[in-house]
Amino acid sequence: MNFYVPLVVVLLCLALFGLLRKVSRKSKLLLKGEHVLITGGTSGIGLEFAKLCLLHGCYVTVVGRSATRLEEALKVLRDLSKRLKGKEPIGYLFDVAEANSCESLLAQAEQKQGPIFLLICCAGSCVPGYFEEMDPNVFESQMRSNYLSAVYPVQSAFKRMKELRRGHIVLTSSIGGLLGVFGYSAYSPSKFAVRGLAEVLYQECLPFGVGVSLVCPPDTKTPGFDNENKHKPRETSLLSQGAGLFSAEQVAKEALNDIISRKFLISVGFQGKMLANGFASSFKGNRKES
Repeated sequence: MNFYVPLVVVLLCLALFGLLRKVSRKSKLLLKGEHVLITGGTSGIGLEFAKLCLLHGCYVTVVGRSATRLEEALKVLRDLSKRLKGKEPIGYLFDVAEANSCESLLAQAEQKQGPIFLLICCAGSCVPGYFEEMDPNVFESQMRSNYLSAVYPVQSAFKRMKELRRGHIVLTSSIGGLLGVFGYSAYSPSKFAVRGLAEVLYQECLPFGVGVSLVCPPDTKTPGFDNENKHKPRETSLLSQGAGLFSAEQVAKEALNDIISRKFLISVGFQGKMLANGFASSFKGNRKES
């Protein structure tokens, strides 16, 4: 009798994967005229995503924690929007790692730009250092900055997307979220958590017509990366040199193409793609849906 219990469980799992694959086979995302909200959208990869979405004819909302960066980003985006004769982008000064702020944020954004179709979570930071020397508070702050900053806006957005049975959610992890990297004892675990969240969301969102993508960028030239380098252990710097450095524009461009193709696990560059493909075999969601 005990033999049949695990057999039934295996068969049910196979049936579930089959159902998810069937539900996930859809055409490419059409972004023109859709509302895109980008957390961490005032600099780096997030800002480049915002520019690209304007080029696709999207209604763009960016969210950031720095008033100066928000003002600078909105100037760049509004100038681009005017040249394209598109809808003017809007921005909000919010800390998306605060649970109570996200419902209000999304409600305000949707009132001005319409229902959110694409949510891109780019908010985050990196504090490197030797594990034994790390301030204990950093472990908690990295989880807030990188994991909870994705959890809260995604939870609010998914409720809305589920009701409409349409939409796509993008989470940003890292190569350091695919494997542990020397010197990232606070950062890597927080990005592993984002990856785990994305895998769960992929399964829970699909029955409602909502897609999920997980972007794992390599080292990318951004203001955050420049600040990170000031505190990076020597060993970590040596490891980074062998992997190469990418521009935020290149990362966003390649990632958005894969997002439009509804790919789940996304990276950029030869080493990044090799790692992503290696981890793809452990999760059925990593397919371009057609």
